[in-house]
Amino acid sequence: MADDKLSIKLENLKKSIADRQSTRIIKLPFWSELKRGTPNSFLRSALFSAIQSKDRTFIKGETIFSQQGIDVKFTGEQLNQEDLTLWEILTHIYRENPLGDTIEFTAYRILKLLGLGDGGIEHQRLHAGIIRLTACAV
Repeated sequence: MADDKLSIKLENLKKSIADRQSTRIIKLPFWSELKRGTPNSFLRSALFSAIQSKDRTFIKGETIFSQQGIDVKFTGEQLNQEDLTLWEILTHIYRENPLGDTIEFTAYRILKLLGLGDGGIEHQRLHAGIIRLTACAV
């Protein structure tokens, strides 16, 4: 009898914990408007190489150079410093929203934050950058 009551209490406790965790809002750490947040492991690796866009190669499942103690495997078109800047802008916009939320933004806003014009070539460049970031696996 006591074991049954204890089992019921444990099940209720597990359910309560699961309910609390499912309603918890998780956000990126906050940083000021003038700064950009990027994990140190991104910056201390060759994830965003110092190469020109014309020199990109396709990498498949390779471990790329990174600081000791961190392994970074990458598949996709090689990323460069322009991609890092775009990634930082996108995470900067997202930082105030709970993780998992869908957000909307305009290409115009991103181009302005990148300091670029809003002509057709810039829109194509932005589109290619977003595709590159979403198509790779880290």
